[in-house]
Amino acid sequence: MLTPETRLSVQAHQVAAKVLEGEAIIINLSNGLYYSLAGVGGEVWTLIEAERSLDEMAASLSERYGAGRSDVAADLAGLAQRLLDEGLVVITTGERRPGEAAALPSTGDQAYQAPVLHTYHDMAELLALDPPMPGLRITPEAAPASQSEP
Repeated sequence: MLTPETRLSVQAHQVAAKVLEGEAIIINLSNGLYYSLAGVGGEVWTLIEAERSLDEMAASLSERYGAGRSDVAADLAGLAQRLLDEGLVVITTGERRPGEAAALPSTGDQAYQAPVLHTYHDMAELLALDPPMPGLRITPEAAPASQSEP
């Protein structure tokens, strides 16, 4: 059951995600589905990564956009449930991890719009890892050496 005090965190063992130019691109490594959260959704993903509660997210977004807090909270509850259903996040117990406030991208003069999770199935076979490999990262040291032509 989701409450205003509910904190979410990224399902780190099966999800890879990055926020680029305000849009969160999320890949579920276990099934290869990828997702997009643009605009306010990208900001929500940043707040989830910082393990903010739904209430903290609603307060932050409501103040940022001048939107009604109850409307924002209802939108967040729906999105949170969808993210849970898709296996992209888990409910975190305990206190938020210490650290600085999540840095949200500039919105310019954008108006508040309810965050929408878009799902893409077209590359699932290519993106799924079997089995998923948590923490898989290619670093410059581990990347294969490129071959240059003589």
